[in-house]
Amino acid sequence: SSLQGYDSTGKIVYASGREAYVLDLHAQKQVVFKHHDADICALALSPNRDLVATAQSDGGKSVVYVWKASNCAKMAEITLSHKDTVEFLEFDSSGQYVVSLGGDQK
Repeated sequence: SSLQGYDSTGKIVYASGREAYVLDLHAQKQVVFKHHDADICALALSPNRDLVATAQSDGGKSVVYVWKASNCAKMAEITLSHKDTVEFLEFDSSGQYVVSLGGDQK
């Protein structure tokens, strides 16, 4: 999955290193999601583009955070069983569920 997209108001959502950002070009402001303690390897936006899911993988531990694009408030923290990097994240069509695909060899 790409590490960028647009929220429901047209703001740019992107990840770099351990942080994710929501950038409002018109207001020249950005808010930062700072809950990751390893580099972000996947990002997905919900169908209505109000929620963001970001994933990290570090030393056999993979975690997905779900957060609001409007204010970077953490909604959920999900520890995954992937032993390798999270390659892909996607919300289902309802926006209630997040699916992840890991690079696990077995």
